[in-house]
Amino acid sequence: MAQLVEDNRRLQATISKLRDTTSSQTARLEEELASKTRSVEILQEKLNAQSDYDEVKRELMSVIQFFSFLFLSSLSQFSFVSCHDVFFFIFIQILIKKSYY
Repeated sequence: MAQLVEDNRRLQATISKLRDTTSSQTARLEEELASKTRSVEILQEKLNAQSDYDEVKRELMSVIQFFSFLFLSSLSQFSFVSCHDVFFFIFIQILIKKSYY
């Protein structure tokens, strides 16, 4: 009988220790999950910002290409071109090339 009481006490102690260990592991995993969830939210915000940037970049490139087309059209209509016009055209071409990288 004394042996059964001792075995029962040891089993109760083991169960209590397992509960404590499980509780601390659960708490740690919940904290880790919260941290990972926040990281995912931050990355999602960055991805959304990048998407907005890409959209603005596409729109800006459309405007630049339109002005480039206007410049080339004006060259065919006029026999003279100012230095300012040439620099503007070169600037536009550089922007177009940089936008593809």
